[in-house]
Amino acid sequence: MKYEDFVSLLTTGQFTEKEFLEYDQYESELLSHARKFLTDACRIKDLTSQILVDRRSEHPVAGGGFADIFHSALNNNNQVAIKTWKRPSPRSLCFKYREMIEAAYNWSQIRHENINVLLGFTTFQNTIGLVSYWASNGIIQQYIHNRPSVD
Repeated sequence: MKYEDFVSLLTTGQFTEKEFLEYDQYESELLSHARKFLTDACRIKDLTSQILVDRRSEHPVAGGGFADIFHSALNNNNQVAIKTWKRPSPRSLCFKYREMIEAAYNWSQIRHENINVLLGFTTFQNTIGLVSYWASNGIIQQYIHNRPSVD
């Protein structure tokens, strides 16, 4: 699969689920193209070389229907969260990458005091993980539940 074909898959809505599934045979190329697209087109930093692998949680520390969250650290010792997308079967791998890249780009454009900053991305467990600062208080719902008097 050529990079141009990958970009076309991401940027046009003219592909069917069947066509997406046909491209899944190129799994390693899809990962490589997704990394290139995130750095070149979306201008998001590849932090793979800065993640301390020995400080990364082996299993998700949180998650939901679409993503898992892992705990790790950067080589400057900042604690980070790594968000990885689950592959909802029988959904296509291409479709997963398209959703993830769209979410990464949108997140990278947001600047708000109550929204965690997207620091970049990493290659993790043969997929892309989005990297943000670790929220030591957990998710907002958990924080409020544990502190009912908080306003």
